[in-house]
Amino acid sequence: VIGTWFVPKGTLFWSAGTEITCDIQGWSVSLADYCVLVYNAAMAIVFLLFVRYSWNEEDFRKWSFFILCSPPLLVTLLNIPSFRYYKYMNYNGGTTWFCTFTPSPPRCSLTPGMECNEDNLDIYEDYFLITVCLNFLVLCIIIYSCVRLFLVARKSD
Repeated sequence: VIGTWFVPKGTLFWSAGTEITCDIQGWSVSLADYCVLVYNAAMAIVFLLFVRYSWNEEDFRKWSFFILCSPPLLVTLLNIPSFRYYKYMNYNGGTTWFCTFTPSPPRCSLTPGMECNEDNLDIYEDYFLITVCLNFLVLCIIIYSCVRLFLVARKSD
């Protein structure tokens, strides 16, 4: 319930926010979601390095700064083109409890004859293209790591 406080006042139960708090919450949720994805890929790579290439704690300490700092850096760099559209964070109208990068009013881009408030709807396509590419990249890394770990486990049997 605490998450609805940032949504513009009157839109949701216990909402008390403004457009600015909606922008802050939307970008925070977006960046945190992407960081979680990239950290999962980094963890899969670390597991692969430990099992397949016999990494030890000393090797991990040597590379830990890179492993821990690269996900937020990568996510921030990938989202730089979208940051200039910070004002396009909107409440999605009943489908979520937080603000997100979506056209307003809700579902205007999907409903024939309904006009959206934003001038340029291509910004959403660019943002979602980044999302799809990042998800695909992370999924490929995790699948590759799992297959390599499976082959190592199978070879040791």
